[in-house]
Amino acid sequence: MWAELVNALSGLFCASLNFMDTKTTVMPRWSFRPSGIAAEYYSFDSRFMRFAALPREIVCTENLTPWEKLLPCESQVATNI
Repeated sequence: MWAELVNALSGLFCASLNFMDTKTTVMPRWSFRPSGIAAEYYSFDSRFMRFAALPREIVCTENLTPWEKLLPCESQVATNI
């Protein structure tokens, strides 16, 4: 299921997320609960949390374009950060 999700996101965002496999992904046993408004209603299960890193991948602005299109304000605010 993880491989299908990563492959789908990789195609959607035009990024090499499909390289996030079991060697580059960890699932923490313990983690902090989210804080803020959602903390009261959020049932946290650490089995569904994963962290991954792709240290050999180059960050470039072309990879941010698909992410900006998903934002409600598009790129008006995101590019000013």
